[in-house]
Amino acid sequence: MKAFWRTIQTWLTSWNHDVRFIGINAILAFVLINLVASQLYLRWDLTRDQVNSLSESSHQVFSELKQNVIVEAYISRDVPGEIQAILDPIIAQLQQMDRVGGSRLEIQIYDPSTEELKDRATSRGITGQPVGQSTMEETSVRQGYFGIYFQAGEKSALLELAQGGALIDNFEYAFLRRLKDLTEEPGPSGIGYFNARGTAQTYRPRSLEEYGKDNIYWFRMLSENDMGPWMDVVAGEPIPEDVETLIIVGLPTLSRMDQFFLDQFLLRGGNLIFMASPFEFSLQSGGPMAQMGMGNRAGMARISENLQNTNSWLEKYGIKLRSEILFEPVLAAPEMDIQGEYMVEYRNPAWAVYSHQSGNLNEEDDLTRNAVQIILPWTGSLELQPNRQPQVEYTTLLQSSDQAIVAESHSLDLRNMQDIGRSTDDQYIASPRPMMARATGSFFSSFSDDEVQELARESSGDLSAVQARRFSEMLEEQRLKVQADGTESTLLIIPTAYMVSDVFLTNESNARIFQVNMAFLSSLLESLQGDSDLVAARLRTRGVDYIEGPPTWFSYLIPSEKGFQVVFQWFHTLLIPLILGIYGLIRLNRRNQKRGFDD
Repeated sequence: MKAFWRTIQTWLTSWNHDVRFIGINAILAFVLINLVASQLYLRWDLTRDQVNSLSESSHQVFSELKQNVIVEAYISRDVPGEIQAILDPIIAQLQQMDRVGGSRLEIQIYDPSTEELKDRATSRGITGQPVGQSTMEETSVRQGYFGIYFQAGEKSALLELAQGGALIDNFEYAFLRRLKDLTEEPGPSGIGYFNARGTAQTYRPRSLEEYGKDNIYWFRMLSENDMGPWMDVVAGEPIPEDVETLIIVGLPTLSRMDQFFLDQFLLRGGNLIFMASPFEFSLQSGGPMAQMGMGNRAGMARISENLQNTNSWLEKYGIKLRSEILFEPVLAAPEMDIQGEYMVEYRNPAWAVYSHQSGNLNEEDDLTRNAVQIILPWTGSLELQPNRQPQVEYTTLLQSSDQAIVAESHSLDLRNMQDIGRSTDDQYIASPRPMMARATGSFFSSFSDDEVQELARESSGDLSAVQARRFSEMLEEQRLKVQADGTESTLLIIPTAYMVSDVFLTNESNARIFQVNMAFLSSLLESLQGDSDLVAARLRTRGVDYIEGPPTWFSYLIPSEKGFQVVFQWFHTLLIPLILGIYGLIRLNRRNQKRGFDD
């Protein structure tokens, strides 16, 4: 046996030195690797926000399909390079969806380059879009087709990839949203909006001047397009039973009766989103261009007189708004500005950009874990008092940086805020502040028996004796003192009322802030309504970029943004040419020395 194995070993050793044997093995290995690779599908998404790969939402939606769906994508490939660069990730995502979609999803991708395919795309409702392409010799315009047709049984739907002259931004979410709308029957949204004095308005702006900070029409309209109509809740009346999640935006003047109705809404299992800034300020309107940056001429911000009344209500549930204005000079968002004839972006310390890279988002919570960014404009901060509600779990979803600065009053004019973070008068916080908090669990009522009886007496002043008695009995019989059995409520507080204000839609740069926050708040609403399928896909939106300011050591030399700009300009104007000139003289000197010339 030993002789046999020795013979085999000698034979293999002789072949290992044979060039032909090694070459054949290399070819066979190459073919084998390619066969294995063809059966596998591996991709690495190296983009910052992972926008070119599928999120867990796609896998979840596909696994819940109850009927077969046919998808036909008509995407023209003979387009300019800048358009093709946007279409390639969309095509790659469609190919991934076809692989992971299972047996109920069939996806076909067509390039309508023939008349037959163009006619077929047109019959599906996809119209040709003019696409221009210019070269040194000529300019040509051709018809491009960019749309996706869905068919499920007798129902069909269409997703246009070109909207408003631009290609769709978050394709995966748009695809999944259209797929869910096609295969599921829509129901009531269950979302209510609280209308009272001091809350944000939701009327449609008629001109650019009406795109103000205290109006959220576009957020409501876009949210209703996805989730169904909201219900308007009027102050002074009980919260309708159909409302499951109630939104309050602003710092309203709440009567004791309003507070009681909100208290009962929470105890019956309702969810409350409260977004309010603890301070007041105004933006001076100066025409359409005045709404972009410095043209706003924001005035002095001061703590609201209504804050104490609001906190006396909120703190009974374990959360309160701090009486301060918070600035983030390091995490400042860019704001589009106008200086003369030039469009310029400036850092706005009153607009804070929080992300996972900056370490401000909760990494463990499902909602914030998938968020690219959360931007809090004109914001305050929170204080948690968990001992107020022992059966409620308090979670900080977002916290400030440890370099945040607070003030009780400050000008919010963009020019005046450029020196925040460089002044000796700045008041830095001792530790990060909670900037978004969620309280979930079983709440106790904030109203005692005596307070309810007093409330009944106050409210029955304008009623007859019989009406007053019935009203009192209703309060006593229907009143909840503790959380209703089998229910759980969520109270979410954000110390700013301006995350999705219409004012951000006055120019394309600031609109990115609206889009980032719109994605987060819409995902929040869907999660509270029990539908989290699309959260991961919706949150995959492109964030905003920071504007790098002067380094810290430079601030000690010249504590001024303007000074940094001047030095930077002179550096490029004089210093670089001077360095190049010195380098040229050194080269010339060395060349002369090689030729035998003296210095």
